[in-house]
Amino acid sequence: MPFFVTGVIPSATGSVYYEDGSTKIICSVYGPKSNPRAQYSDVGVLSCDFSYAPFALDFRRRRGKYDPEEVSISMILKDTLTSSVQLDKFPKHEIQLFVMVLERGNDEVSAAINAASLAIVDSGIAMYDMNVAASCAFLNESKQIVLHPTLEQMESDDCTGVVTISHMPSLQQVTHLYHSGKLPKNTVFDMVQKSVKQSEEVASFLKKQIAANVAKTFTLPEDYHDAVMNAVKFAKNANDFNAQE
Repeated sequence: MPFFVTGVIPSATGSVYYEDGSTKIICSVYGPKSNPRAQYSDVGVLSCDFSYAPFALDFRRRRGKYDPEEVSISMILKDTLTSSVQLDKFPKHEIQLFVMVLERGNDEVSAAINAASLAIVDSGIAMYDMNVAASCAFLNESKQIVLHPTLEQMESDDCTGVVTISHMPSLQQVTHLYHSGKLPKNTVFDMVQKSVKQSEEVASFLKKQIAANVAKTFTLPEDYHDAVMNAVKFAKNANDFNAQE
């Protein structure tokens, strides 16, 4: 299961450091910010910027100012996360999301979606549900579906297909589905089902960790229970008095 720490960038509205296997990601959220130059809209705008740290890859892949894969993943993040953020609460506002891969060892797309969801949760921005993603690969030689595949497994000649899926577990809505390679329909269907189940397990784990982190930061005073009981007794006595009158 992944490891994460929220609130790592004090200047951001929400932020998270996220580890999933060998993949390490840092993500920050800024806003909602008013954009007076933008045309009026009933809903806000979510902008996403995905990038690799210069030391995250074994080779230099940038050509010019923009990297095609970074732009593609940025669009995936925007399309996926827009469905989970309640943008109708922020008309004519913009929410900025920045995701940087520090180290790449597993599927960075699913890890980026999970990290971004956690950063938005940390920011306190209203969401319909968390977007949680998972991926799996099909190894042709062993005819095996591998959940949470490593980069070596996905890039090997034995791997004939990869499926990445993101969905909102509480709403049972799929928000992103990516499939690469040539596979029979039945195999793709099995991979989708297993990825959904895996993402539900990850979602349950993340939500429990979030609740545990909140419980650590929110402590009730020692006399809280006595104060509540006294308030209940006072209300009961007041009701009895009013009833007698």
